[in-house]
Amino acid sequence: KEIIARAVLSVARDFPGQAGLLVDGRFGQSVLEHVTGRGLWIGRPVELPGSRPLRFEAGPNIALEMRAWPAEQTAKCLVFHHPDDPAELKRAQLATLAQLQEACIGTGHDLLIEVIPPKSMPSDETTLPRAVAEIYAHGLKPDWWKLPSMGDAGWRGVTAEIMKNDPHCRGVVLLGLEAPEDELAAAFKIARHHPICKGFAIGRSIFMAPARDWLLGKLDADAFAANVAENYRRLIEIWLSPQSAAA
Repeated sequence: KEIIARAVLSVARDFPGQAGLLVDGRFGQSVLEHVTGRGLWIGRPVELPGSRPLRFEAGPNIALEMRAWPAEQTAKCLVFHHPDDPAELKRAQLATLAQLQEACIGTGHDLLIEVIPPKSMPSDETTLPRAVAEIYAHGLKPDWWKLPSMGDAGWRGVTAEIMKNDPHCRGVVLLGLEAPEDELAAAFKIARHHPICKGFAIGRSIFMAPARDWLLGKLDADAFAANVAENYRRLIEIWLSPQSAAA
């Protein structure tokens, strides 16, 4: 994580006020301390990885955990949510998200909700708009959303729900789910046609291959950082390309 952060900082210098990263407190505390205060957007995950129903890694009292966070850090919470989930599961997950929202309000932190429908359940272009609508209907109003790639119909549906329920929402960032670069480029091209999408938050597609080579001893730390920086910069160039930015 420290090597990846070094790469992020090297690229972020060329994009002041436009770059950021997601870093957890369990394995990335030293990175959080290093990058905070440098003008980056910082998202800090709070979910227990893989939990469904949703739970917090720090335990049930998430507000107590967040009181020690610098104000600039955004609480990022991934929920594996599908609008066709059983009612009891939905109630449990939405109640946990409501607890997190209350903690964010009480401690002065922004909230980002990341929604990924489970792979085991069928999804179409209505799934994410329905999920967003359902979360809003429970009284949740995150500052940010983080959502998987969608077609134009999906983006239009999500935009309509956000505009109807919370026009002050800061927008959506696109997640990558370890997709290859050509798939990301196609997703970028669609997303850039929808102003609600403000950028991307993609990790494994950028650092997974260099990390694997570093762990196998094929790269030293400097080469690892250089490869991550190159991959990150290339995705930024694709995002900013005339083809993606045609809208």
